Amino acid sequence: MNQIAFACIAPHGWLVSPLISGPASPTTTKSVAALEELGRRMQEFQPETIVIITPHGLSADGMIPLLDSPIVRGETGRIQFMGGANHSFALECTVDRELNQAIADNASAINTPVIRINTGFDWIMLELDYGVLVPLWLMGAMFASQPQVVVASVQPSISRKHCVNLGQSIAHAASKLGRRVGIIASADLAHTLHQDGPWGFDPAAAECDEAVLDAVRSDKLEALLEFDPVWVDKAKSEAVEPLLTLYGAIKELEYQSEILAYEAPTYFGLLSAAYTIGS
Repeated sequence: MNQIAFACIAPHGWLVSPLISGPASPTTTKSVAALEELGRRMQEFQPETIVIITPHGLSADGMIPLLDSPIVRGETGRIQFMGGANHSFALECTVDRELNQAIADNASAINTPVIRINTGFDWIMLELDYGVLVPLWLMGAMFASQPQVVVASVQPSISRKHCVNLGQSIAHAASKLGRRVGIIASADLAHTLHQDGPWGFDPAAAECDEAVLDAVRSDKLEALLEFDPVWVDKAKSEAVEPLLTLYGAIKELEYQSEILAYEAPTYFGLLSAAYTIGS
């Protein structure tokens, strides 16, 4: 039985959090409104657990880490980069360790390298990265009933096949446990859209963003499997691994995408999209 209640793509760049970006930053009105709408839709489906896929966070020598301390916590810190404001916020979430275990077990059965990471001491909390903090703050911090979380880190060192397999394991584990799950694929798009950015300009950036948008619009996320890695690296896009994980989670279901916003007010692209999930 399908237990995926809701799925979405959400940006996490500092610009989309007014508390961090401050009044002097480029406007991201569309993305902020889209994230708030995604949060409303997520809450309507009342997931018991939110699974968030981040391209940042911990790395583990070719393994896909799942944060597995009982509680995880993170703080954005005060950002002065590119005109950021002198503010920060923090979040603390309870981890769905039972779902973590079920995901890891399913992944092991299909030869996918997933590892549960904790400190060995239940009172020591693992840290959330900003790829988790920003979308969770804007989408779910004010939920009347806070869902548990599962946090998985998929970085470019992880093979694309393993990302798809991770998504499949998330779906199968949720079904096995009867857990109602919402999925957030957290990813900013290309980071070389403007010369004034930290990675400069490359024409691959706009090309790669348009290709990602086409894949989302046409409900063909599997197209990302064929993206040239050199081209993706020139674009400095974070989309491939999180979106392929999302694809793995919903590929056996009926689904339809809806792009709520795309904008690039500075050097990186911001995409917000919702997925209506069938059976």
